[in-house]
Amino acid sequence: ETFENLGLKTNTIRSILNYREKGGQFRKAEDFKKIYTLPDSVYQHLKANIQIVQKPTYSPKKNYAPKSYQKIDINTASLEDFQQFRGIGPSYAKRILKMREGLGGFLNVQQVGELYKLPDSTFQVMLPYLECAAVSVDKININTATIDELKAHPYLRWFHAKAIVRYRETEGLWKSVDLVQILTEFDDGKGTFKKIKPYLTID
Repeated sequence: ETFENLGLKTNTIRSILNYREKGGQFRKAEDFKKIYTLPDSVYQHLKANIQIVQKPTYSPKKNYAPKSYQKIDINTASLEDFQQFRGIGPSYAKRILKMREGLGGFLNVQQVGELYKLPDSTFQVMLPYLECAAVSVDKININTATIDELKAHPYLRWFHAKAIVRYRETEGLWKSVDLVQILTEFDDGKGTFKKIKPYLTID
């Protein structure tokens, strides 16, 4: 619009903008003559009013050493331990602890990355500092657990829980945890049975 108000034609304006967008710079008024579609008569009329404002120069960014964190065991780490990581505030830290409680304990560090809406970039920064010592996780007895108790587990939805209880009521007690995978509800292509298996028991 500014160029139009100066009386420049559309093809000349387009040439100026294209030159600039491709990295071309006007360092002095005479550089304006580089625009081949700009008539010399127009340039002579405008040159007295052309101002070139130089872009400020910036010193190169300093190279800072990457931030170092303390290693933590994800099954014993506190709220503050998780909050040491950039991008992990009180909300994310509380949700990690809630997930740990809901699971009955973590079995591997990759499970932290399953936290809903946790950016993968944040998890990748945390990963080298996460450890998971072997623990005895809390297990759910599929022969006695209610639908509500089953669906409370982060890996189970209500239809998984309902299918487990329905089988028990129609076929009798579960003889093994491995039999759960015969339920069509677990044929979901998400590896749900593989993830939940370590948390189930029939004892």
